[in-house]
Amino acid sequence: MGTDGNGTIEGARNDAVAGVCRRGDVIDLRGIERAGATGVRPGGSPRVRTMNGALRLSSLLAWPCRIFAVFCGLLLFVLTAVIVYDVVGRRFFATGSVFLQELEWHLHGAIAVLAFGYAYIKNAHVRIDVFALKLGNRTRIRIEIAAILLFLVPFMVFLTIYGFEFAERAYVRGEGSQGGIGVPARWIIKSAVPVSAVLAICGGLSVVLRAFVALKRPDLLGDPFEHAPSDDEVQPYA
Repeated sequence: MGTDGNGTIEGARNDAVAGVCRRGDVIDLRGIERAGATGVRPGGSPRVRTMNGALRLSSLLAWPCRIFAVFCGLLLFVLTAVIVYDVVGRRFFATGSVFLQELEWHLHGAIAVLAFGYAYIKNAHVRIDVFALKLGNRTRIRIEIAAILLFLVPFMVFLTIYGFEFAERAYVRGEGSQGGIGVPARWIIKSAVPVSAVLAICGGLSVVLRAFVALKRPDLLGDPFEHAPSDDEVQPYA
């Protein structure tokens, strides 16, 4: 085996990159350590441990967003069943009701707001980018971090505080449908406002941590958003 400096460095680099594996979003460094190309001692260097810690915390923050995404998916089935029942009843049996109509609105509203945190970590929400597409990847990541910390998080903190008061007031007053023929307990749907704000904060901070890793170690993580793994991605060790 040759000992040429450039060849050895390039070979070690290729081995290290090839050995980088992911379990979910957390980097599995065993491939790099086995390659012996980084000089990392067992347990990893402080910088690598910091990157892994950031990804683990990011995954933890994204966890409630994923849970509520599953919940919203189940609510979609409920909403579909309610709509079908309401339409068929109105068309063939004259059994339409205000309760069913309001229930449809409540379910639709809950799904729309509670799924935003998950949509954000997946970069599946609506974006209107006029200038960002012309910028470099690292510049876009920096802008994303600044937007989350300066705008998203502060606004959602206020929304959490005032949304909680909004739902609490509805509970104390016993707010319900006008005329008492619709959906009672309005505090339930109103509580979706502060809950969705908390989920948005969790999703935003999760993206910030991934963006931090993407800036510091782009060889380990190139995108701050989560995406479904493609067939050509390196598979983790068993």
